[in-house]
Amino acid sequence: RVISGAIHFKTAQTQNYWAGLVQEYVAWLQDRRGVQLINVKPGIAITSVSFSPTTLGVGQLLNVSITARNDSDLTLATQGPDPGFVYDEGDDFASRGFPAAAGNYRVGVEFTNRTGVDHPYRWGFGTPLAPGETRTITGAIRLKTAQSQEYWAGLVQEYIAWLQDQQGKQNISVS
Repeated sequence: RVISGAIHFKTAQTQNYWAGLVQEYVAWLQDRRGVQLINVKPGIAITSVSFSPTTLGVGQLLNVSITARNDSDLTLATQGPDPGFVYDEGDDFASRGFPAAAGNYRVGVEFTNRTGVDHPYRWGFGTPLAPGETRTITGAIRLKTAQSQEYWAGLVQEYIAWLQDQQGKQNISVS
């Protein structure tokens, strides 16, 4: 039987990895199978997140600011909506005409007690993010429901993976 899985690397490093076979609480039956040197290069990362104001009234804007840094040696493609775009609560990127394009990078915002598409509020970088470049992406969400819950930011490469999540978690109160 072929067993497959994945490891999400968060640290740039070069090191040997291998597989083993264990009978839990008894013994390692095999170890160091398939030793291979894995080189994890720096990539893109969220360096700061802010939500403001953290207390607001129904119908007011929650301002979002997410700073991303490209430590890779690649220029990262992006897509709309451009920074500054304003969502209404209940909308998402697809309903506003910005469905995901495979491979493109965007930042997104998620919140607790919700079902549906992950990180419904997504913004692109405006233009591709060059190697070594840092950019702050801003946007806003018009909140329509009295609530108190946590909001956070994430970084996605569309249809590939969430590269970062749960960044800048903040309780937002709407009355």
